Amino acid sequence: MQNKMMTQHFELTKDLSNLVLKETKKYNMTKAEFYRMVVDDYFKNKTVANLTPEYIDTLKQLIEILNVIGERQKRIERSVNYCEDHLRIFFDEYDGDGEEEN
Repeated sequence: MQNKMMTQHFELTKDLSNLVLKETKKYNMTKAEFYRMVVDDYFKNKTVANLTPEYIDTLKQLIEILNVIGERQKRIERSVNYCEDHLRIFFDEYDGDGEEEN
């Protein structure tokens, strides 16, 4: 019975997955940030009133997990940007054959 209730609330179809990708690109956010926002809004709209305490606890845990993932993704993105900057400097200084440009 509880599983049926879960799927009624959070069925992630292929169309919905595509919408998530579109929205994350539109607002320049990670999927973790987007899902965290969705679950947070779910709580704010008081939709949780008819859920069991266990299910509410699970949603709270998901928010915590999504926060951690979002932070890690931001750190990874900063690291990638750092590497990209250094690669750009490297390729600007060298012409590709191992010799420094004059």
